[in-house]
Amino acid sequence: MGGSRKGNRSCQTKDPQLLTGACEGGHTGRDPLLRAARKLSSLDARLARDMYLEAFGASLSAASLGRGREVLAVAEAAHSAPPAHRPRPVDHLLNGLTSRFRDGYQGSVVSLRVALRSFGRDGGSAESRRWHWLVCRIAADLWEDEMAAATVLSFYDEALVEAFPVWGGAAAHTLVDVGGHEATIGGQGRSIFASEYSTAVRLNGRGQYEAALPAAQRACEDEYLGVYGGALSELVEAATRMLQQPVAADALARLRERTQATATEWGLGIEARARALVDDGPAAESLYKEAIERLGSTRIEVELARSQLLYGEWLRRENRRIDARAQLHAALDLFDALDVRAFAERAQRELLATGETARKRSVDTNRELTAQEELIAQLAGQRLTNLEIATQLFISPRTVEWHLRKVFTKLDISSRRQLRVAHSALVPKAIGA
Repeated sequence: MGGSRKGNRSCQTKDPQLLTGACEGGHTGRDPLLRAARKLSSLDARLARDMYLEAFGASLSAASLGRGREVLAVAEAAHSAPPAHRPRPVDHLLNGLTSRFRDGYQGSVVSLRVALRSFGRDGGSAESRRWHWLVCRIAADLWEDEMAAATVLSFYDEALVEAFPVWGGAAAHTLVDVGGHEATIGGQGRSIFASEYSTAVRLNGRGQYEAALPAAQRACEDEYLGVYGGALSELVEAATRMLQQPVAADALARLRERTQATATEWGLGIEARARALVDDGPAAESLYKEAIERLGSTRIEVELARSQLLYGEWLRRENRRIDARAQLHAALDLFDALDVRAFAERAQRELLATGETARKRSVDTNRELTAQEELIAQLAGQRLTNLEIATQLFISPRTVEWHLRKVFTKLDISSRRQLRVAHSALVPKAIGA
């Protein structure tokens, strides 16, 4: 989940002659990078390992639909990389990626976790920030919520329609189609899978399961880093709602292979929710409760809200309207706080179906900042530029500007000079104190 970064933005070498044409990025850049890495292996082990990592980055950020074979070729080549005597975070990352594509998902969990922990301890060095996009995808792939929370929420953020269209109306749906078309022409498999995943999320949020099902199936055609696990979850929901039980059962089995291998609260919570959807009988209630309990201990609040919504819908179908209202109100409050409108509107519809009118948002609630707005306001208050904030959060400067406009409106200010005072006055309410 998240974005991408092409190899040509980070290629550095002491001997440019070795890298003629290597920094083109994408599929065309992979082979020159591998050739450079092999040449450097006997000259500079550290730089050789860097080049193998660049080759991974080029393949993963601009992968064609045949990415599996391409990345496997990089993994096989990187397996022969000279060892790192004093491993850096990037060395652990190279080891983890090599294992991921040679040994499979289950076989690489330990080494990839070592890489994540190493980056977490690194303190944000320039070298580590360069690979932030890839680390976030790996964190999402391993259901590690501390490092992946912002990446997950990005798929629920309307401001990112420029990259991955998610929550807009007809215009956003058009952008999805155009983005997928352009991605196919350019060989950008990454964009296709991320776009299809975002589309499945959006359509599931609206309850448009007939359209969500094929989008989720397309998103699951490749085990793309940071997307595949979430796409399987979307596929389970869409398939069960369309009464496609064999499809749902197969997706659940693939999902469990991953969640059981990592055994995190986030992953196991998603698994419990998926099992509740597939079961949908007397055992469903305990599974929904398990999902809510597990996800409630993570930073992935949007998935907690989705679980409350689904549990509330289940309770309503069981004619337990009072219990349903409690879950639906809790879900609606979270969706409102996160500014996830499609799911919020669905929760409101469900409340109406229980016979209760959803609470109207008060003026004070409208002034509260979402989690993303809160973070951006803090960084802007520290006098970081839009570009610096975008780089740190791995979003575009345009997205930062969009969020800041909303912050200014909510705080009734017109400039950054007013931001620090106005934001400080609202922080206790914004963080729920």
